[in-house]
Amino acid sequence: MELGQMGDALCSIGDIKVLRNHLSMIGFRSHRQSHGHALCVNFPETMEVAGNILERTCGAGLFLDGGKQGGDVKDRPLSRNLVFDNSVTQALLSANDWGSIEMWQGGPFYTYNNISGNPNGNWNHWDKTKENTARLGMAYYLDGGYKNYLFNDVAWGLTDDVHSKNLAHAAFYEATPTVYNAFFNNTIYNFGMGSNWSPGGGRHLFLGSLWMNIGSWVYSHGPLKEDKKGTVPADYPTFSTAYAWNTYYKLGNDVAAFEAKARQFHDIPSFVEALKDHKPLSSENNVVTDKAPVRDAAAHDFRLAPGSAAIDHGVKLFVPWALSGVVGEWNFRLNNSDPSVLLDEHWYMTPYMVFRDEYYKAPVYNLKAENVTAASFIPGELEDWTPSALTFNGKDQFASLSQMEMTKSYTFEGMVNKAKKRVTISGKQLATPDIDTSNVLVEVYFKTEPKHTGSVLLSKLTDAGYRLAINKAGGVTFTVKSGDAKFEVASGARINDGKWHHVIAELDRVKSVGTIYVDGRQNAEDKMELAKDASLSNSGDLLVGKDDDGHFFNGAIDFLRIARGTLADAKTSIDELYDWEFDGPFLRDFMGHEKTGERRDAGAFEFIENQTSMSPEK
Repeated sequence: MELGQMGDALCSIGDIKVLRNHLSMIGFRSHRQSHGHALCVNFPETMEVAGNILERTCGAGLFLDGGKQGGDVKDRPLSRNLVFDNSVTQALLSANDWGSIEMWQGGPFYTYNNISGNPNGNWNHWDKTKENTARLGMAYYLDGGYKNYLFNDVAWGLTDDVHSKNLAHAAFYEATPTVYNAFFNNTIYNFGMGSNWSPGGGRHLFLGSLWMNIGSWVYSHGPLKEDKKGTVPADYPTFSTAYAWNTYYKLGNDVAAFEAKARQFHDIPSFVEALKDHKPLSSENNVVTDKAPVRDAAAHDFRLAPGSAAIDHGVKLFVPWALSGVVGEWNFRLNNSDPSVLLDEHWYMTPYMVFRDEYYKAPVYNLKAENVTAASFIPGELEDWTPSALTFNGKDQFASLSQMEMTKSYTFEGMVNKAKKRVTISGKQLATPDIDTSNVLVEVYFKTEPKHTGSVLLSKLTDAGYRLAINKAGGVTFTVKSGDAKFEVASGARINDGKWHHVIAELDRVKSVGTIYVDGRQNAEDKMELAKDASLSNSGDLLVGKDDDGHFFNGAIDFLRIARGTLADAKTSIDELYDWEFDGPFLRDFMGHEKTGERRDAGAFEFIENQTSMSPEK
């Protein structure tokens, strides 16, 4: 089954849904050049692949392409891919070097509540004297996959014997130096390796997972064959990664490697101690247990056992809903390497994102914070594994992104007249927060000091531009300006009560309307009739927490992003976005249970007292 389009017809299909199919014995009559993959989706703007059961397939069970294929120079501002509630077992019966569930290219991919069991991928040249060489099949494979969120997923194999012909190669595998992938609250059992990845681009999270019976490497993170195609840093940017709140049971003699110099660590404590020298986002609360953490792993009953070390040991991680044309995204997590640098995590497959080997080099727009220290960061509302909100004192603390940084040149491998060629672009050729004639959307999650008024949350405004401010009435005002044309829309709701609030402000230039949404509801709308060619671009810096006139914000910000498209451009609504971000599946376990203790439990399943079956409870 193959859905979608390739080549010049790429993305001619806007949305694909593949729901509740049962496929068995697929690919046994494949032609000579086929790999026997069972269910394939190629490059739609949005996809939903859910509720499918696949058993005994010659190739991959699910083979899914998001964003755009390599060599495509088109603009792809929207990509949103949901892969959930699928079960793939006994895949890769006559093919290898694939994944039972495989995602390619650009996300966001939301891959959750899936089961991937016994990936095969037999090698004919198996040498039983060598470790983990019998098979090259993975449970989940990101083949040049970027901006993936994998949570509440289950991966199981048949054995952890590294010399066995039945050993599954890896639970998670990533080809090329991928970035912006998060693996959290997953359950992994019986594999040669847990995760195999090249950290050349950094920007990865490994959090709150339950790793059981891993025969050799939990984390084999070092140079891959794909690294030879590009320039990989001599020292990996480990400061932008996290290995925290994981639970480990029955590990092999080799546990982890994560540096370019490929030092090997043979136990979790020495691995964690070495991590500290690199100042990652977090390396805390990794626990090794000698007591079985689940009820009956061999029978694939992965419910936590009473007293399990995984109880209250998972994480809460914020997973934003995909928007169109995101040009800046900041989570305000404490950067232990340099607290003044706020890491940008935006993902937008622009015309200069052409070949996946270079995606990790694409421009990022880190904010530079002034007059802040590590003590300026506090526990946020959206995440619980690291200080993830930045406080602003209303006097001299703010963050900025310079216009020079936004517009500086970028050189990449492009396509000119159907031939590869190095291309250099700069200024308005780049998709940045310096908005020109496009729509604009600002999303922010924040709280003010009680009764605070008259300050600025975000400003990119001089003679033109946009701004989101706390007004004198305690609401928010969204301003856009181009030349003599200036428009404002103000919320009727007050947000200066010291509580956390979610605000979206957007300019729809087709409808000539500005809209403000507060805490999941439309709160205000007004006309903003800019001329079609009226530009918001200006020479000023992007400022967060103040404006050029010194209106300093007093409060805390947990999340901020800027997009060159409205909710409508993203084929979504405020209801859908708000429900996902504040009541979504990443806030529950595989069965739909919310946390029952002080925090989420590690792995895919929350411990439920006296639960007698794996059936979901209503």
